[in-house]
Amino acid sequence: MRHNFVYVNAKRVNIPSYLVAVHDIVEIKAKDKAKAKLKDNLELSKDRTVPSWLAFNHQEMKGSVLRLPEKSDISFAIQEQLIVELYSK
Repeated sequence: MRHNFVYVNAKRVNIPSYLVAVHDIVEIKAKDKAKAKLKDNLELSKDRTVPSWLAFNHQEMKGSVLRLPEKSDISFAIQEQLIVELYSK
């Protein structure tokens, strides 16, 4: 589904797999009805912490990529070998 209210660096992006880069600014520009739903979803997830490599402003519904994530940013165990094996098939 294409939503047409996500903007990256002030340009509309309607591709869910869009790849952002360091210093990109991602913001939501939606009409009142959609914005209310998005704010409700943000309220439900208010207890989640924003990863250290991202910055997010809840009031403006705007975030930015501060840096690329590093392996140390992942808080759970990952078995890289299993991922390599899966994608090498």
